Amino acid sequence: MEIQTSPSSSMSDEQRHLIGRTIWDWNDCGNYKGDHSHRTHCSSRICATDLLEKLASFFGFYQSEVAVYGLEKSRNAHAALSTHKELCELIKTIKANPSLVKTELGKQAFPDKDDGAVTPFDEQERAINLAANLITMTSCMGSNKDILRLEQGLIQLPWKPRNRWQHKTCLISQEAEKYCSSRVSSYRRPFSHLTLDKNDRVVYVFHHCGFLKENLRVSMDQGSELPAEEYLKRGCIPRQLALEALDTIQGILFPLADAQSKDLISSLVSTSYWDTECEQIPSSSYLTSSEADLNIKYHYFGTRLKDLYDEVSDPRPKTYMGKWLDRKKSARHVMMATLTGVVIAIVLGMLTLGVSGYQAWLG
Repeated sequence: MEIQTSPSSSMSDEQRHLIGRTIWDWNDCGNYKGDHSHRTHCSSRICATDLLEKLASFFGFYQSEVAVYGLEKSRNAHAALSTHKELCELIKTIKANPSLVKTELGKQAFPDKDDGAVTPFDEQERAINLAANLITMTSCMGSNKDILRLEQGLIQLPWKPRNRWQHKTCLISQEAEKYCSSRVSSYRRPFSHLTLDKNDRVVYVFHHCGFLKENLRVSMDQGSELPAEEYLKRGCIPRQLALEALDTIQGILFPLADAQSKDLISSLVSTSYWDTECEQIPSSSYLTSSEADLNIKYHYFGTRLKDLYDEVSDPRPKTYMGKWLDRKKSARHVMMATLTGVVIAIVLGMLTLGVSGYQAWLG
């Protein structure tokens, strides 16, 4: 099927199956008929059709990213990719050669054609960026390229006001709402998860829990200490990264055992189009015994959690007077204020002594 230019273009279950088999090596039971009638004949322990439902949010991301590439393709006659099948073949090439740089990967994925035509390197790089983005949900494009795409109108920025995504967070505990007015905004990049915008008081959350759970399921037998290349061969992000992101969402920000937090995440799912898997309790089928016991060390997000905790414990002031006092609370200003107080006390003491002496002289 040709790559479409509209994110609203529908994808068939068969195409989603192809993507799942390509990225995560889903097993094909051979009974799939394009609908749900094969469930009674499926002998696989994990049915791919069930995974399609859990990864609906990811496939929405897939469609939007492919649509952006489709717009670029429509403006360039030398595009490297034209169909979803070609994109899947490129993903397989990246998984088979995770340590190659883009130039070498481009030579292997886009060899010279029989008629001597050569795919320009810019087009090769754009296609590789798309494929890597779909595997990891992380942009591999240079910042200057993102600026060019923005100028061309191919991507959009969330300009103010952000009315659609603003919600109070229950960071650490529900008591945080009394002290911190930070809001939660969905974000599509795992490496930007828990980023705190102190100026706008917004916390960015990577909400694709279905993607995180699928990564944990696929990397179940690999452990969390392997190099990134080994995970990429399986179509995964590092297991520790996925584990931390999932636990910070369902264990810290929105603990599902808490009724108020569960209501909050349900409202985000229903009104702000968050991944429905955010509401589902993590399964032990993709967690080791130590992970199931919540014995997790935060190598990736520990610093950001500390920043959020500091914001909850000592929130930035919102009033002008509060901001002015906050700027003056350094040790130097405290010492100056103390010395000023001492001088004023001495002066007042001397004045009091003078007045007392004068009254005694009059008497």
